Amino acid sequence: MNDLIKTGKKVFTFAVVFTTIVWSIGVGALALPLTANAVTSGDLIKGTGTAVYYYGADAKRYVFPYQAAYSSWYGSTFSGVTTMTDADLIAIPFGGNVTVRPGKLAQVVSMDSPWMVMDPKVYAVEKDNVLRWVKTADVAVAIFGATWESQIVAIPEALLTNYTIGAEINAAGDYTLATQQAVASINECKGLTGVSGTGGLSIALASDTPAAASVPKGAANVYFTKVNFTAGAADATITGLKVTRSGLGIDANLSAIKLFVDGVQRGTSQSLGSVHQATFSLTSNPIVVSAGTTKAVVLGADIAVATAFDQHVLGIALASDITTTATVSGTFPVNGNTMSLVNTSIGSATISGGPLNPGASSGDVGIDPAAVGFRFSQIRIAAGSTEPLVIEQITAIKNGTAANTDVKNIELFNDTAGTSLGTVTGLDSNSKAVFSSLNLTVAKGAYVELSIKADMAGGSGRTIGFDVHDGTSFAGMIKGGTFNFGIAPTFTNTTAFCDTGVTDYTCQRQTINQGYLTVSKSASAPATGKIPVGGTNVSLMAFDFTVAGEPINVTQTIVTYTTADGTGTAGTGIRTNVTNFTLVKADGTILAGPKDGDTTHTSVGAETLTVTDGYTLPIGTTVVYAKANLSTNMTAGNTIVVSMAVTAITGKGANSGKTTYTTSTGAVVPPATAITGNTMTLQGPVLAITTAATPVVGSMVINAQDQIFAYLDLDASAGGENIRVSSVKVTDTCVAAAGPVTCTLYTGLNNLELWGDPDNTDATVVNERLATSNSTATNGLTTTFTFQTPIVVSKTAISRLTLKADVTTAYDADTDGTADTHAFNVAAGGDVTAIGATTGNTASKSVTGAGQAQTLRASGTLKVEKAADMPSAAQLVSSSMANEVAKYKFTTQYEPVDVTTIGLYCGNNAQAGTACTLGNIAKLYVYADGALVGNTSGYTLDANGRASVVLDSGTLVIPKDSYKTITLKADLPDKTQVTTSSGAVIQIGIECAGAAGTTQNKDNTWADAAGVNGDYWIIATGQSSGATIDKNTINSVGTTAVSQNFGSNGFSAHKGILTVSLNASSPSGTQTAGSNKEVLRLNLTATGDDVTIRELELKNGGTATITGTDTLTVKSDDLGTTYATLTGANCNTYSASANVCLESAATISIGIFGCTVGAADGTGDLCAGAWTTDNNLQVAAGTTKVIRIFGDTTGALSTKTYQMTVGPDGTNMTTVYGVTYRDSSGTDVGDRTGSASSTYPATKNLPLSGGSLSY
Repeated sequence: MNDLIKTGKKVFTFAVVFTTIVWSIGVGALALPLTANAVTSGDLIKGTGTAVYYYGADAKRYVFPYQAAYSSWYGSTFSGVTTMTDADLIAIPFGGNVTVRPGKLAQVVSMDSPWMVMDPKVYAVEKDNVLRWVKTADVAVAIFGATWESQIVAIPEALLTNYTIGAEINAAGDYTLATQQAVASINECKGLTGVSGTGGLSIALASDTPAAASVPKGAANVYFTKVNFTAGAADATITGLKVTRSGLGIDANLSAIKLFVDGVQRGTSQSLGSVHQATFSLTSNPIVVSAGTTKAVVLGADIAVATAFDQHVLGIALASDITTTATVSGTFPVNGNTMSLVNTSIGSATISGGPLNPGASSGDVGIDPAAVGFRFSQIRIAAGSTEPLVIEQITAIKNGTAANTDVKNIELFNDTAGTSLGTVTGLDSNSKAVFSSLNLTVAKGAYVELSIKADMAGGSGRTIGFDVHDGTSFAGMIKGGTFNFGIAPTFTNTTAFCDTGVTDYTCQRQTINQGYLTVSKSASAPATGKIPVGGTNVSLMAFDFTVAGEPINVTQTIVTYTTADGTGTAGTGIRTNVTNFTLVKADGTILAGPKDGDTTHTSVGAETLTVTDGYTLPIGTTVVYAKANLSTNMTAGNTIVVSMAVTAITGKGANSGKTTYTTSTGAVVPPATAITGNTMTLQGPVLAITTAATPVVGSMVINAQDQIFAYLDLDASAGGENIRVSSVKVTDTCVAAAGPVTCTLYTGLNNLELWGDPDNTDATVVNERLATSNSTATNGLTTTFTFQTPIVVSKTAISRLTLKADVTTAYDADTDGTADTHAFNVAAGGDVTAIGATTGNTASKSVTGAGQAQTLRASGTLKVEKAADMPSAAQLVSSSMANEVAKYKFTTQYEPVDVTTIGLYCGNNAQAGTACTLGNIAKLYVYADGALVGNTSGYTLDANGRASVVLDSGTLVIPKDSYKTITLKADLPDKTQVTTSSGAVIQIGIECAGAAGTTQNKDNTWADAAGVNGDYWIIATGQSSGATIDKNTINSVGTTAVSQNFGSNGFSAHKGILTVSLNASSPSGTQTAGSNKEVLRLNLTATGDDVTIRELELKNGGTATITGTDTLTVKSDDLGTTYATLTGANCNTYSASANVCLESAATISIGIFGCTVGAADGTGDLCAGAWTTDNNLQVAAGTTKVIRIFGDTTGALSTKTYQMTVGPDGTNMTTVYGVTYRDSSGTDVGDRTGSASSTYPATKNLPLSGGSLSY
């Protein structure tokens, strides 16, 4: 394809191209004028002239130089264009021209009228004002579609300087249209960002600032002005703001001035001062505008209940009225539209304390510092009679001395409905919890009761309450359901609802009770078990110290340990043998101690320690461990138990200074109940070494590496401490094969290794080769592994070591009789060097397990069996493909096996070395587990009926001790090549191997009977051993023992085949007896060639006795053609004794030869008839013909059944399977006249029964 070049001239003039936009949009299409400061990024603006501009994110204006540029972005609509004064327009810096939108096609044209194409190249427009030449029309079609030419936009040559030329587009993949079309704005196209300069903050009136409106008296949360704050290259933080009121009104009519950000009030409500300003301090909750973004702030107010008809405007008068870290820019004042107050009454809302409000009755009831779901306030919001209420937002304001972190999970609960309206996890920096988007409706004259609940997280000695009034106005949003204005609620019953009178609205503050401490046995406490004799810093017990409300300063702790001799030596369990008793945190920090008991207590028993070391417990649960040193004078069997008595802890609240109890209001010093640890029994280090029962007895092949010979399990649980193991000696029990080589010096093995976890006491589980300081490649009946770093065995978990080795040599029956075997174990306790990890004392050791013998073999084995789902014999049709003809199961032992050659053979089903009719098989294919292997074009039989499948090494690998299913599939040639000779049956399979495994033996030993001793012609290699698998062992048993091998079942090839199936409309179920009743409906489908139905054999069945004597007919689906009729003449006489027709005759035959058709079996048919005309029941290739069979069912009684079957009965048979047919070869298939056609496989679906008919 030539380069894409387009030349010519347009029929419209350049003046049309440059038609001013105002000409197209008309004056009526323009939006209302903007106020001076309302323009925002992305706005379309214009002055009194005709030019239209785009206001960019960089606060500059970009002109649309001609209408086509505008249309490429906004199409034919101009409704978004708004006007401003020329002075305001000129005040905005000029940024440049708007270019054609990315994703469009463009050409450069002249400035003439009419204009000419100045550059014949067609360009694709890309982001950043890049033009890329589309090289060919084919590429243009591929990217932009067949209508690409109609998408071209003209670019006047004078504007070409606005663009850069990019790389050529030579293929569709060079340009991603979707990416370019996704460029959503001119800002994005030009890469325009926020106001330039570090720390800039641009202030402007939002384009959607509220319009001028009339506002009724008493309205609340009225939005006056929306101001956009746009940050430049850095974040801007606003910590203060002054709002100025102007207009023909008085300040008192605006009862509260408010700020809203994202629909939520920011800061507290403010009143207007003497200079008509409300000052907001936002230090604790500033307004943060992220770099390059815009944050909208709404200036609002509550309206006093007054009758004045004045007007008000809210705005920001000066840049200096904004306290911020940024440099403020903008045109000031930034004012909203005028809001006029009118003497119109709206609905009302009244707030009072609900009956469950704590201040209503009990006052300061005190709060548990860990209380959950405490109700701080309940308010009742009642609607007046004018209109229903919609509660949109409730803000709960924390009051009191409590810190924000002393409370969590603040919930607004609808007590009236019994449902939660939301939960806030924590207070914001203004100590508020805001519940928005409530949309809770209160009907006229009705009320709803809402509670503020929360969970405590500390704060003992402090106070806390929750208000819904910020000191100036209601901290929420309620509007009327009819007039849709905000309503400022009035408060009543304030003396009951709040604690300081009608003007404060501070609800009842609650005092947070003192902190408390509970002590309990920890889940981390050591379980009953063994501890080491002579151990240091041994963990004896663990306590959970749980603190609520405030940190606790503990000044005294009393702990008792009790010793006993137990089963140890008398007098060794004395108390003085326990020293350095400490209380320790989980991270090892010592809280108290160490402390020794009384040195005069030289007997067993209880030793009480009073520890006066002070420590502080934080809020929450601290696990405290009791640890001590145990003397080496103690003996195995001694016991020790640690306990803590009631009131053993003395402490005070860190904030309240009050004595610590077990509850915030109780008087019981912790713990409230005695706590006793588990009995710990002293025991020296013990290690049990077990050679596991796995791996089981098995075999390994030469050259196999990293073979697992034994698992050694090291168990230290019977001892009192972890164990360090520095060496392990393993012993090989070798049984040699009979022959000249004795089993010494690790015959056939090399490179012994131990694998395991170097330290199973930690949380990291690894299995790696354990580094040893000595070589393990030596030969000997024993090998000692000396570890470079002793391994550590946990007393709570078994450590498993894995013994691996490489197999180098094997002796088989040809050289050394039977194969060598090796069994490894640890023979004696002295073969392991182990000490206690804590004490260093020598461990007591025991060994069990002899290991399992592993036989060394020269190679693996390959067993080839007939698959359980070997395809059944079938008729194959010409031109059919991928017919499954045989399936084998390839199973390996001892190693993976790589199959590189498979011999295939096609025989004639006689197993006598005679090839099948070669022309009937076009190609053979081999599949492994469903995947095609070998030649993807298939294999062709040679003149001897063979095909050799030769595979690259690694193509067909059977994993060790696994199997794969090998499937043979066949393609048949077209019908002109297929020979449908009488009795020609095909048998395909893996070729047999000769007696010595050196010759190919066709199909001579294929058989299904045992004892044939046949092998397969397969070449395979052990992947580990590298040894070739003996062909005399590739058979159904995988050895040289008596075996079997198999070919496929017998298949026949046909130019065309018939399929018989039951028609979906064939009669079934309840019927009415009588003559000419349909009893069966069949589908006859021909595939590959036209077929003629030669014989149809029908069999009667069921429990009904039929007495009717009318004819049986075979008809077409439309009943217009009768293919056959059977009368009494065909069936002797119509009498019950003569087994006539449909009565009880075993079989009814209809055939081309009439009554003589069934004579071949020597008995003749009881009821036979001829087709109406020879060959008149034919089915064209690729079509289905429906036949319907009618008969006389008179005599069938109620509850009896009748069923007709296509198929022979076993006597007086005419066909083999129920139908005889022939294709264009002229050979009958399925006939029982003595011809060889009776050896063909069954016609598909035959025999076939119709529905069971009941009467």
